[in-house]
Amino acid sequence: IYYAADNGARVISLSLSSVADGHSVRAAIAYAQRRDVVVVAAAGNQSTAQRHYPAAYPGVIAVAATDREDTKADFSNFGEWVDVAAPGVGLLGAEALNDQGYRNFSGTSFATPFVAGIAGLLRSRFPASDAAAIGRAVSAGVDRPQEFQFFIGSGRVNVHRAVAIESPPLATARLTAPIFGSFAAGQQPIEGVSAGERYTLAIGSGLYPTEWRVIGSGVNATPSGAVRVLGTVDTTGFSPGLYTIQLTDSAGATDAQAAVLVTVDPRFRLFIPGTGLYPVGHFTVDDIDGD
Repeated sequence: IYYAADNGARVISLSLSSVADGHSVRAAIAYAQRRDVVVVAAAGNQSTAQRHYPAAYPGVIAVAATDREDTKADFSNFGEWVDVAAPGVGLLGAEALNDQGYRNFSGTSFATPFVAGIAGLLRSRFPASDAAAIGRAVSAGVDRPQEFQFFIGSGRVNVHRAVAIESPPLATARLTAPIFGSFAAGQQPIEGVSAGERYTLAIGSGLYPTEWRVIGSGVNATPSGAVRVLGTVDTTGFSPGLYTIQLTDSAGATDAQAAVLVTVDPRFRLFIPGTGLYPVGHFTVDDIDGD
């Protein structure tokens, strides 16, 4: 990373992933970012929302993997820390270790170079734009299939959409609370980043809402990238189930969207020990010892 940054690299692609927040890698990436290098990294292949590094470091473009159905690959990590997704299943590549020619590979490591390549094209298209602006352009130049899961980024990358952008987006939208998969009861503050001039908060039922109800909006007198309270949602009286909260941030013709999932059920909730996660979906609970 140091060598690449010192020798003129404008984009660095990292197909590596670990739950460990290592000081050496963090310091190297910070060094590259201070030199305005776009850093792209694989989100990991454990099918977990737990943050993996270096993808989860601030300013790094975290890449999840999609399959041939344009949905999350079953192995791909996910979560609000993921930025975009790219194809990562059944990709033809050279088998260098065993000299066996070519074979199919799968993984977020193979999705990541797609995104790094797009970032390189965007650096050529917008030579005056900094790394942060290129990252926003990558996230904006995507497709969102009908049932695209928001927890694997803004969408599946589309090279044509990305290079067709008139200029890198100025707005960013990111929800930080409630956290993905959290349990909600009563008044819940909604926190996040809104860097555009205005924003709207909405809530819908289910993982892929077909209808949205606006629950708040605001105007940023001094737009910035700081995390703050954007509004609240009162879940009192909600039917038990899953709900999606969406933040739409607008700046002129540029719209960016982010979403989180909350579970409303006053009776019980499931918790995965040691992870800080509340799983979502349908579960069967058995009384093993008959008490």
